[in-house]
Amino acid sequence: MGGLREGITRWQLAMDYLRQSTTKEIIVQKKKNNATIRRTTSSSSCWHGRNHNPTGPLYASRKASVHLGASSSKGGKVQVKLLKYVEGTGSIGDIVLVAPAFFENKLKRTNSAILISDEEVRAEKQSKERLQQAQLDQALDMQKKIQEVTLSFFKKAGPEGHLFGGVGRKDILDELKRTFPVGALEGKQNKITLVECSNGLEIKGDIKEVGSYTSTVSLLTDIAATFRVEVMAALN
Repeated sequence: MGGLREGITRWQLAMDYLRQSTTKEIIVQKKKNNATIRRTTSSSSCWHGRNHNPTGPLYASRKASVHLGASSSKGGKVQVKLLKYVEGTGSIGDIVLVAPAFFENKLKRTNSAILISDEEVRAEKQSKERLQQAQLDQALDMQKKIQEVTLSFFKKAGPEGHLFGGVGRKDILDELKRTFPVGALEGKQNKITLVECSNGLEIKGDIKEVGSYTSTVSLLTDIAATFRVEVMAALN
């Protein structure tokens, strides 16, 4: 009997050891499975984020842009050149910044302005500067020539030199124009601005007496030429 009990005891110990080992293996396997599941889930999430995240680069929203030609855009506004006077905006030729909607809905529809780029503004400025320099050179050349001119008018006059009629500023300018090539003095700025007697007194109206006078013609802003005017009595 003692031998039988000893054998049973050994068998029970072996079975307990076997159950413990099996339990440990099951626990280890479960842990491995859980880790595998977590890695698979994590990998799936990363893949989903790279390919399906609506905020990612592939799905980034793009704002629609309105094509406004070559115009420069500054601070949300567009640069335009006015083709006519626009109240509250500017005059003809002004370069101004306006809201895109104001340009599209008003200025463009009424042909009041065109879009203009910085490059075009610079080109216009350079062209304007060249034109101004050419006009200045021409005015200075005319100034020298006019200062050497003496215009002569022969008018009917009484015994004391009083004219029957007179010599007006338009008469003086017309005669001066005839002295030079056609178009040389056709600008709007070309006007007789002053007529003086030999004693320096200004003649407000027409010249009414025979005598020597000086007259001034404007050529450009701040550029004028002074010349002599002789009024003599006609022989007939």
